[in-house]
Amino acid sequence: MPPLNDMGDPPAPIDPHCPPHPSLPLSASQSPAEAQGRAGARLVGGTPPALADPTRPPQETSAYGLPYSLRVAAPQDAAEIEDLLRKAYGRLLVPDYGGAELAAALPGLSAAYPAFLASPTCFIAEGPCGRILGCGGWSEFSPFRARSFAGLGHVHHIVTDPDHIGSGIGAAIFGQVELSARLAGITRLHALVTRTAAGFFRAQGMQAMGEVAMRITPEIRLPAEEMHMDLAGV
Repeated sequence: MPPLNDMGDPPAPIDPHCPPHPSLPLSASQSPAEAQGRAGARLVGGTPPALADPTRPPQETSAYGLPYSLRVAAPQDAAEIEDLLRKAYGRLLVPDYGGAELAAALPGLSAAYPAFLASPTCFIAEGPCGRILGCGGWSEFSPFRARSFAGLGHVHHIVTDPDHIGSGIGAAIFGQVELSARLAGITRLHALVTRTAAGFFRAQGMQAMGEVAMRITPEIRLPAEEMHMDLAGV
């Protein structure tokens, strides 16, 4: 369903209730650009061995010093992903949508579909102690679960925990989405994104096509931006 991400507010660098594991060292010298670039280019665990990049480390460090790793999501992540979606959408969309409008749309926005979670193109960013800090992916099915024509991929649910907005985690997930889509032969990515998220997606290279009424349920519509990215020949 609709995606969302980085607003630029600095997060708390470490969760005091879940300190980093000693095997996940912090990197005080890594810049935000380095954190985003390294993470965005890396293939993650769960991809076929032939697609793995052995030169990349098993974990990344966010722009604010938090260690995390990218991996393919699993059906058992559903409850935590839905909690993350409710938290992110419920807090971050408030400036761009009315209270009643957002309250009506939130249950539909926060639904994580089992078939998508079970696919190898749904990714999560996992922090210390296994906490999910972000998620996102793509599929050949539209947000309305209709199969698209060959070569078209739909971006779904790119969300970062509101406490870690601006850390580069969202950009890392988008980078993995783009790379995975290219390797699968996708030539064009499409997304319906909230007004709140449009700036983030433009920063990742997607282009706006115009505002649309995004269907959340048969009765509920939410204003959104339709965006796309051409992958062919790039």
